[in-house]
Amino acid sequence: MKRKLLYLLLPLIPIAIGIIFACYYSIPRLEYTYSSEYGGYMVSRAFGDSKEYYIPKEYNGSKVVGVSTRAFFRHKSLEKIVFEAEENIDIIGRLSFSECPCLKDISISYASTIEKNAFSYCKSLDKIDLRAKYIGGSAFFGCESLNSLTLNLGVESIGSYAFSKCNSLEELYLPKSIKHVYIDAFSYSGLKQLYAPMHIMDNEYLNTLDYVTYY
Repeated sequence: MKRKLLYLLLPLIPIAIGIIFACYYSIPRLEYTYSSEYGGYMVSRAFGDSKEYYIPKEYNGSKVVGVSTRAFFRHKSLEKIVFEAEENIDIIGRLSFSECPCLKDISISYASTIEKNAFSYCKSLDKIDLRAKYIGGSAFFGCESLNSLTLNLGVESIGSYAFSKCNSLEELYLPKSIKHVYIDAFSYSGLKQLYAPMHIMDNEYLNTLDYVTYY
C-alpha cells in the first residue's frame, strides 16, 4: 500500500517544486552584485512584477551605485523606481529598463553613464533630467512620450539613435560640455528646434539637420 502511494506521489514532486519556485520568484525583491569598478553594489536582478521598487542607499554596508544589465528588462507593470540616495547612482546599465512600457517615474540626474538601450521602448517615460557624461546608443530609443528632456552641463557624448523615435520631443538644448553627437542620435524624433554650441558646428551629423541653431 505504501509503495503504491509512493508511486502515485512521485510524479507530483516536480510539480510541487515548480510551484514553490514560481511563488518564490514572483515575490518582488532585488538581488545585488558587487562591482569593484564602481566601488559599490549594483542592482543585478529584480524579481516579481511590482509597480514600484525601492532601491536603498546601502547593501551589506556598501553604497548602491547603479543598475546592471537587464535588471528590470521587460517588467511590464513597472511604473516607478525610488532611489533612497539618487546622488550615489553612477551607472544605468545596458537594457536595464528596456521595454518597461509603464515606467514613468525615475530620477537619474546624477548618473555619469547611461549605457546602450537602457530605456529603449519605455513608452510612458515623459520627463528626464540628465548630466551623464556618456549617453549610449539607443539609450532612449522609442520613448514616444518623452516631451521634456534636460541635458545639463557635463553631458559630453550622445550615441547613435540615443533619442531616435522620441516623437513627443520638440525642442532641445545641447550643453556647452557636449563633444560628440553620433549619427542618427535624433532621427525620426519630433524635434523642431535643436540648440547646439558653436564649437560643434563641424559635427557631420548635425550638419544634416535643418532645425539646428548654434549659440
